[in-house]
Amino acid sequence: MDFSPLSKQDILEMLKTIGVDSIEDLFRDIPKSIRNPLLGIGNGNSELETRLILEDLASKNTVYTSYFRGAGMYNHYIPPVVNQIINRNEFYTAYTPYQPEVSQGYLQAIFEYQTAICNLTGMYATNASVYDGANALVEAAIMSKNITRRNSFLIIGELNPEYYRVFKTYGFSCEFQILSTNLENYKEMLQLGEYAAVVIQNPTFFGNLQDLENICKTVKEISPKTLIIEVIIESTSLGLLKKPASFGVDIVCGEGQPLGIPMSFGGPSLGFLATTKQHYRKLSGRIVGETTEIDGKKKGYLLTLQAREQHIRREKALSNICSNQALCGLAIIVYLTAMGYKGLRKVAELNVKNAYYLKSQLKDLPGIEVLNGNTPTFNEFLISVPTGFNEHLEKICIQNHLLPPYLLEKDTLEITREMSMYDFKNERDYLLTCVTEMNRAEHIQEFIQIFKQAMQLNGGSPK
Repeated sequence: MDFSPLSKQDILEMLKTIGVDSIEDLFRDIPKSIRNPLLGIGNGNSELETRLILEDLASKNTVYTSYFRGAGMYNHYIPPVVNQIINRNEFYTAYTPYQPEVSQGYLQAIFEYQTAICNLTGMYATNASVYDGANALVEAAIMSKNITRRNSFLIIGELNPEYYRVFKTYGFSCEFQILSTNLENYKEMLQLGEYAAVVIQNPTFFGNLQDLENICKTVKEISPKTLIIEVIIESTSLGLLKKPASFGVDIVCGEGQPLGIPMSFGGPSLGFLATTKQHYRKLSGRIVGETTEIDGKKKGYLLTLQAREQHIRREKALSNICSNQALCGLAIIVYLTAMGYKGLRKVAELNVKNAYYLKSQLKDLPGIEVLNGNTPTFNEFLISVPTGFNEHLEKICIQNHLLPPYLLEKDTLEITREMSMYDFKNERDYLLTCVTEMNRAEHIQEFIQIFKQAMQLNGGSPK
């Protein structure tokens, strides 16, 4: 974003208006030890000189030509039309649409976004977005608690550890009891307690595609009153997989970032939350509906299904949501409109094909074990490598401007150990590798050669 400097007089007038004497006073509540350091670019530079200095600093950043890391944020192609629309003045505003008289255009955009989410998931209703996928999971859990009057949850399969941590954090104040299990033991766990809901991520954190139809059927047979929450973080997978509603899922939540929102160092992103006709009255957040004017000739859009108390009376609210990600929601509906059903399916197919090709090539390297090499996966797969190998791999990848895979740290392994059927060994490292449509063939080949080179440096002898 371009910067236009203020004069000293402008600054003094602004400080006087808000009632402080200096810029330093604005930050007096923040300890100096944790404030951002000064740039150190000198004083009295012209605009041109300052720009050149900052460009020189920026050139020291590593700019990656290809990404082999996902783990919750994904590098996908975004058509130029997305930015062209969301940067229009009538949309690009810090104001959050609240009442229908504020902006019919924005309310219509939110309505169209909700329609798209319902089309993708097959669910009856959705809200006007949540902060991110992890918060969407929490809102789904709160919703399940309100419906069932139970507070225990069972996670089946590998849930993203960051989502798990957010779930646990909110669970402390919401008095959730959160248990985890894998696909081998979930039937026994279902019989041991009364759960508000089971939580299933699909594709899983390790990229595995779950047999959702059989899992949902089993859950309903063993525990009919238990709701099923499906978490979808890699939302481009909806272009290829069956709609969650077809399996009897009660609530679908997840992350919309892959659908037209850049990674932007981790945010902002958008969480979505959708449910069936049976439970839509328990949806949290804003919901926009379509109606007509009194004469029936013109369409109109307004907040619906919830009273104003949902937003202004804390004791009446269904959740802690206080805003919606309107601009991010607009980006998603523009992306989906530009891509269409065929385009989104093509993106999903390219993700699968590219990832499967890389997975097949790495499976044959000595010392490398692809743990889900024979399991259907989407985008991501998990690799077991000798200890120390990743240091060589990461160094060479960065030298060649490739973002290396995600190294699973000890606390992440501990969280996923109960959810997974894999036996994590202390003498091995585990790399979560991701490939999307943005990984060109030559970069994939280069990455395979880097793998071989790293193995040689680590004492191995690949073919």
